[in-house]
Amino acid sequence: MSALSALIINWIVVLSSISAIAINLKTLVSIYLHKKKTEKHYNMLLSQIVFHFLYNISTVLFTLGNIFQHAGTACSDPYNYWTFSVVVSSSVIITFGNIFIVLDRFLAVHTPVEYQIKYKKRLLFSALLLLSLLLFAALGAYTLPCYTLPLDTSLNDSLLSTPLNRVVMIVYMVQCAACIANIIATAGFVWRLRIFMNAQKGITINANLKTANQIVLYQMLAEMILVVIPSITTAILNYALGVFITNFVGQYPVALFSIYITFCSVVLAAKLRKKKTASVNVLKK
Repeated sequence: MSALSALIINWIVVLSSISAIAINLKTLVSIYLHKKKTEKHYNMLLSQIVFHFLYNISTVLFTLGNIFQHAGTACSDPYNYWTFSVVVSSSVIITFGNIFIVLDRFLAVHTPVEYQIKYKKRLLFSALLLLSLLLFAALGAYTLPCYTLPLDTSLNDSLLSTPLNRVVMIVYMVQCAACIANIIATAGFVWRLRIFMNAQKGITINANLKTANQIVLYQMLAEMILVVIPSITTAILNYALGVFITNFVGQYPVALFSIYITFCSVVLAAKLRKKKTASVNVLKK
């Protein structure tokens, strides 16, 4: 892997992560300043921004450490170790969070009345609780190598050679399993949404429901291209074939995941802005 390709990937990660932070902050501030009561169909989507912030901030910190290292100013091992741990752990949590988002949308179109009365708040609470527990569990797994060896943050992809790398492998395989589960969940949602749309022909559909479903479909398509396929491909190459492609092209999975998070923030902001503009135009008529 050339130093130039690694530097390019690192800056892609930093710039995309900073962009996502800025866009998500603007979205949340806009909601707060307009004192807009968040529509129920966006609650699950907006709640995931917390984990997006965690991923983006930790990614910027970890990647800047790599950039400084290439420039000859290395950060401490604990700094690299824990920022990397948060990057990987939060990316896994976001993948699981997407399953809850799809489940939320499935229930919204499958049982609209029950969703509003019972499932909406319960599912949101369950998602936040379980994702928080999973985050602490993932971070806890990264504390295990601290008791067995000095912190080694070289991460040269000679995997399975140290306890740290074994933890990385386990966490990565869990994320791949979540990706596969998300494929199944998304397929179920698309199938149910198609039935719902066919049943609603000639009937005006709630604008918030329609917008939320569109956001989720765009995000799931992007996840399939930027996260699911690369994650499964990388896992097969690394752990089945022993070909560590990141040695040649750099940490491209981190770059793709950062681009995916940025895409999600752009879609969410654009759709909410479009909805707001449409509402203003209706009021003016």
